[in-house]
Amino acid sequence: MTSLFHLEGSDFLSRYIHRNPLKLTGWNPVNLDRYPYSSYSTYFNPSQRPWIDTEIILEYFKSENKSATQLYREFVEMTGDEDIVPLKNFLLEDE
Repeated sequence: MTSLFHLEGSDFLSRYIHRNPLKLTGWNPVNLDRYPYSSYSTYFNPSQRPWIDTEIILEYFKSENKSATQLYREFVEMTGDEDIVPLKNFLLEDE
């Protein structure tokens, strides 16, 4: 039996994962989308890795004013205390 899980706050989890290269010594944080071991650049160039489904995360960022990819980039790349992920809000539930 296959179980599907829905993760509340997966936009924050994705942001946390895509910001991990910022913690590496010697990596230029201006170029997060150039880090070779991350799927982050795929959000802006889906044909680069067609097997990665970016829509799951980009659905959180749909807007009439800006593209979802632009809003996601702003969300991931904003600076400050936003790195704090409210892990207590993550919930796994069967669908």
